Amino acid sequence: MNPPSTLVQNLLTYGTIVWVLLDLALAAAAFYRFRLTPSGWLLGLGWALTALNTVALRLLQMIERPLLQGTPNWMLSSGIFNLVDLVLSLAIIVGLFLIPRSLRSL
Repeated sequence: MNPPSTLVQNLLTYGTIVWVLLDLALAAAAFYRFRLTPSGWLLGLGWALTALNTVALRLLQMIERPLLQGTPNWMLSSGIFNLVDLVLSLAIIVGLFLIPRSLRSL
């Protein structure tokens, strides 16, 4: 398999930066609005850790993919990050379902 071109690598990096900024903005807004409730903690920490997971996955792709290209090991490590992302997404979903209760308690 041919390595991705520099343009594709740059687009992936810029897209990652946009997603991380969006995740951090959502985390800040949720934590600020619902900071004293379980919903705020779940949403804020969920989105902040999702941003961190996105950065870690992108760095892993930049460093590990050229080294382990063609072996199943790099797919395994990407799969682990995807499982972490699934758990964080579930935390965000639970936080979203807790918003009505949090609004009543504020």
